[in-house]
Amino acid sequence: MILEGSTRSGKTWAILMYLIASLSEERLVCFCGRNDGRTCERSVVRDFKTIMGLMECWDSTCWNGTLKKYEWKHGSILEFGGTSDVTKLHGPQIDILWLNEVMEQSYDAWKQLTQRTSKLRILDFNPSLTQHWVFERVMTRTGEFSYCHTTYRDNPFLSPEQIAEIESFEPTARNIARGTADEWHWTVYGLGKRGRREGVIYKLWDKVETWPDRMNCQRYGYGLDFGYSEDPTAVVECALFQHDLWLREVVYETGLLVTRNVSKPSEPSLEARLEAAGVDKKLRIHAESAEPESCRDLTLAGYNVVPTVKSPDSIRHGIDLLRRRRIHVWMGSQNVQIEIENYTWDRNRATGVWLPDPIDKFNHAMDAARYWALAELRPQRDRPAGPAQAQTVLTQRAGVRILAPRSISVLRGR
Repeated sequence: MILEGSTRSGKTWAILMYLIASLSEERLVCFCGRNDGRTCERSVVRDFKTIMGLMECWDSTCWNGTLKKYEWKHGSILEFGGTSDVTKLHGPQIDILWLNEVMEQSYDAWKQLTQRTSKLRILDFNPSLTQHWVFERVMTRTGEFSYCHTTYRDNPFLSPEQIAEIESFEPTARNIARGTADEWHWTVYGLGKRGRREGVIYKLWDKVETWPDRMNCQRYGYGLDFGYSEDPTAVVECALFQHDLWLREVVYETGLLVTRNVSKPSEPSLEARLEAAGVDKKLRIHAESAEPESCRDLTLAGYNVVPTVKSPDSIRHGIDLLRRRRIHVWMGSQNVQIEIENYTWDRNRATGVWLPDPIDKFNHAMDAARYWALAELRPQRDRPAGPAQAQTVLTQRAGVRILAPRSISVLRGR
């Protein structure tokens, strides 16, 4: 079952009511997954508890708050969780799979969960992306799914204020004059249709299922953008191969400590995530320089962290370096794909004129890639002098030219 539509169209509540009725009547096991487990708890779990209360069938003794699991007396189970860590999705068979807001979720997560599902799969989403595995791998299977499209107009329970807020994005003359009109937002979240954002910064990109061998790449390493509570920590594997740029998501997660907590080693940390991903400690990780303490802590943990050298115009300069090349995004890097489709230039809402600065949204993974590009892709003459350059200058003056390791790797790649 595929439910596509606008915001506030009632998709989540309709699915929950259907599942509650099904699991109450028959012994079934259902897993509800969203990319981020915390977001799942704040949204879907909260709605589930509300509906069960309204239906007067909530039993607190059936709820396991630690496992986020509700088990009916006759044995049916409804479990909630995150899907971002694919390694944790292995387990016993389930009868019903529900992926909520599937635009945020990876194809690898879908593959792991769908092969464990015996009866029914449910996918719901606002069509915020134009390229996605749901469109390319699921909805191309003619006759194998049922489809339902809804908008906020199909939901009779919305308040006038909620309707007014959604309709404020419609590009009418009144909304344009008020500065609230947003054609893309209206198309996706008002009409529930797929639409390409105007003013997108990175247009020349595609998705790939192959990855170049490191030894054949002209440049190779990682970019790192620190975050914690609201913003995720993002680590992106970056490669320059055959003059194209290749990006693969390694870490994209909120609530990460930088290094392990000695007294609580089970606390999630960036250090643990890098180890689990098999990141080579010898490779350079070009990191956000605004977090010098975090860079130092990660260096003490053994990683080759290099703070990015910024200039007053480094944001636009880094963007320009990325825009010069075709970008290939690894198929499973869902968050990179979301950002690259939604990262846009800012716009004067009153005049409609595009501004030369990007919006400060959908830019965590792409900022990580930008830090890497600033160090690895800018012309040699624009790079700040470092030890390797100083040695090259001295040896050239002495009449001997010694190739630095980076130069050797470039020659090997060619």
